[in-house]
Amino acid sequence: MPDFRDLFGRVSQTHLRFVEGVAQLAVNHARSVVDICTDLFPVQPKSADSAAAHATGEASASRSTAGAVPVLVLEAEAGELAYGVFLVNNQLTGRVSAPVEASAFVDPMGHEFRPPVTIEPQMVTLDPGEQCPVRISVLVSEDLVAGVSYRAEISIPGLSESRVPVVLRRRTAASPAPG
Repeated sequence: MPDFRDLFGRVSQTHLRFVEGVAQLAVNHARSVVDICTDLFPVQPKSADSAAAHATGEASASRSTAGAVPVLVLEAEAGELAYGVFLVNNQLTGRVSAPVEASAFVDPMGHEFRPPVTIEPQMVTLDPGEQCPVRISVLVSEDLVAGVSYRAEISIPGLSESRVPVVLRRRTAASPAPG
């Protein structure tokens, strides 16, 4: 006959680990949402701070409010893949078949990084009015400084002159739960 106290203890421990995992996932999600909102809707600095921000290069196109283009923010811890998806549509009058290309990632000091990037599909073929999702994943390495925004652009020559701005960030590893 099974020892119900031992069984109950093991089930309780499993449930506790599950709840801790869900809580950590919620915290990571909240951090990502805050980071995205900060990029899209920054708090405008006061006049002295504004001059300093422009001088240090912190003000960027993704932080401009007039005619702002949405920024695809990719985040993960070192050694993990950061994922994102954006929608491509053909607003031209003819069928288009074109490659999807990503530029190098550049830190605020202008240094280029070329982490492994996977884009699916690598080639889009769309009739007029058609659209398709494009998935991107980037391997975040230890070489990237945690919390620093590395900027790149995704383009589809032949489909549009516009580009999709991308920000890649390495998140700080979450602390292990006490216990």
